Amino acid sequence: MADERTDLIKRLAPLVLEDRSRAAAEKRSTDIPWYFININHPAMRPFYNSWLQSRGRLFLPGDLDRAEFELSLLSNKALGFVADKYKREGRL
Repeated sequence: MADERTDLIKRLAPLVLEDRSRAAAEKRSTDIPWYFININHPAMRPFYNSWLQSRGRLFLPGDLDRAEFELSLLSNKALGFVADKYKREGRL
């Protein structure tokens, strides 16, 4: 189950990034949040640090890594909703 979840997250992350990039380009605005969450928030930072350590990261991850982290925080049901969106669009 965990491997399936990890695989799904790895397949969804590039699609989420693509949507973020497209939305930002279309609006040509900084009003569009690039990320789901603020990792510097005191309630979120411990989760992010733990995630980095679990992957042996000693450097800042890239955007794809960050998208994978954010998707990893979603429940299985919420992750399924994200996957369903991309399936309906024929992108997953």
